[in-house]
Formats: sequence, structure tokens, C-alpha cells
Amino acid sequence: MKQREYADLVLWITNINEKISQNMSGKKGANLNSFMCLNYKSVMTAYLGLLDARVLSKPLQIAGLMLLRKIIEEEN
Repeated sequence: MKQREYADLVLWITNINEKISQNMSGKKGANLNSFMCLNYKSVMTAYLGLLDARVLSKPLQIAGLMLLRKIIEEEN
């Protein structure tokens, strides 16, 4: 179960533009323009900011780096 959620998260991050379009299409009152600033680059920039060694404990840093590695592997 956890592996599936992990894989889904990686796919969401790597395909964020398509996922937002897919989820927002057909929804009443949905405005895709409100998500224009949300893209791969902005999500990764925010994610890298969260990996600050002064804020996270060692286990959380390791988990964050593992997720970053998986995202990079998926992109390549």
C-alpha cells in the first residue's frame, strides 16, 4: 500500500500539468487559471526548500532524498 502511494506521488509530481488538467476538467466552477503557477519547476523548488538540514530530522531527510531520487529517475 505504501509503495503504491509513493509511486502515485512520484507520478503526480512528474506529470503535474496533465494531472491538474485531468482532475479539473468537467468540474463545475473549476478554473484552471488558478493553477497556472503550479508546475513541475515550482513544485520541485518548494520541495528542495523543504529538504533543509536545519529543519528536518535525519530520518525525514533520508526519506526526502529517497523521494527526490525516485522523481529524478522517473524524469529520466
